[in-house]
Amino acid sequence: MKSMKLILSIVFVVSLIIVIPGCKKDMNQTSQSSVNLKAEDVKITSMLEAFKAKMNSHLKDGELISTDSVVWYLEGCLNETYARAADSIKTIWEDSAFVEIPNKDRMVLISDINNAYEYFVNEISKHYYSINEEKELVFVNVELKRITDETIVVEMKDYVAKKPGPPNPNYLPNFGPEDNWIWGLLGGKCNNGGYLHEKDAATQLAEKANILGYGPGIYWMKIYTTPEIDAGIEEIQTTSNPYGYFTSLLFYHGSTTQPEYDECLTFDQMNYYLTNLRSIGIMYKPVGKSIMNYEVGSTVTVGKEQGWNHLHFTIIKYGIPVSIGVPREIVPPPHN
Repeated sequence: MKSMKLILSIVFVVSLIIVIPGCKKDMNQTSQSSVNLKAEDVKITSMLEAFKAKMNSHLKDGELISTDSVVWYLEGCLNETYARAADSIKTIWEDSAFVEIPNKDRMVLISDINNAYEYFVNEISKHYYSINEEKELVFVNVELKRITDETIVVEMKDYVAKKPGPPNPNYLPNFGPEDNWIWGLLGGKCNNGGYLHEKDAATQLAEKANILGYGPGIYWMKIYTTPEIDAGIEEIQTTSNPYGYFTSLLFYHGSTTQPEYDECLTFDQMNYYLTNLRSIGIMYKPVGKSIMNYEVGSTVTVGKEQGWNHLHFTIIKYGIPVSIGVPREIVPPPHN
């Protein structure tokens, strides 16, 4: 019941930024100011530490908590202990695992939560140490997938990232004159003669958008992931496009005539879609949460009657960023 996949270019930040003069923007002006709620952060961390102490002591094994609290404690304890938001990441590996926990009248024993916690830690460890790179665990997402009269099924997804580079700049970067990119499909920069370059306009939009200014010492709580937001959906349509593409906040272009060709998005077009992407992030942001990560990808559709279309899509993660004054614990080696 496990699955693993590699996600390329889901980027929290980039290690090298070249910025046009006049494009700097103070991070304090962004919507990410919620990270400064220190009193609430201390309260959350104290609650998680107390719950871990309760699990470790085994004196409260027979105590019950509601099924609604299970996900909050599991996700919070895993992130607070082993995960931290990180800078300058260009590759994330995702893995998942499931566990069934006994449930009676929507109440769960502390001892059963402890067993699930230890199982998830070991699953994270197996994934973490299977990656032969310098790495960090950046966040864990836990969700309640199914509930019956006897059990609840909980899914845990962990996200391990390649070791980050230098920290975030203190401004929101834009694209410069050297940033002219093929629209998608890892086409690389314009006029570079081919594909499989590991980068394209979509991956670069993600890199810039994911410079969010959280800095070190943050872990995530109550993570929410949007469904795939496709360039063609009604919610993100606009009235016009200054570059002649379809009227969507995400890149969307095509034709009923052949031949199909690869659009080159110039740096001013890249900045247009970067601004739109940030607007979409705010548009879909749940109350009380902050943007934590953008994924941007590209798709192509081809048909005899409708011609061809090139589209971008995005998936956005939101959460509550919690400041903590201590580094994460190192993920322990797996025990089986």
